[in-house]
Amino acid sequence: MRFLEYFLLEQAKQRKDVESVITYLAEPLIEHLIKILKWQDELNYKKHCISIEDFIFDIEKKSKLKGNKLPKQKDYFRWIFNDVVQNQYIVDKWINSLHNYHELKVIRTNEEVFIELKRIIFELSKDLPYQKVKNIEFYLKG
Repeated sequence: MRFLEYFLLEQAKQRKDVESVITYLAEPLIEHLIKILKWQDELNYKKHCISIEDFIFDIEKKSKLKGNKLPKQKDYFRWIFNDVVQNQYIVDKWINSLHNYHELKVIRTNEEVFIELKRIIFELSKDLPYQKVKNIEFYLKG
């Protein structure tokens, strides 16, 4: 195999590995965001924020590509949002699966949760390539 082909193959493999790690970490991050966005849960709000920030920190730490480069904004958005959430139907299913939360006060419709989730991840993905992520409450307030 020629050097250029080998180099491109290795780069693609490493990029796929980073994508897999970010997508894996995005799932619990999204779930905590859904819990915050859908229901009023004053007892667990801070715990969810801390968990979200931990997952974001892990994403930042594990997203280095070859040459210490970071993925672009569109990559972060695709890997965190599109690869995990995909559409509102997925959010509806996710919300329905969170049975322990259904007794809490609902603060948004499922559609509003989907829209807010997309906005938050979009804003977050703009800061991730520069490793200038702010406190999660900054993104929640929008």
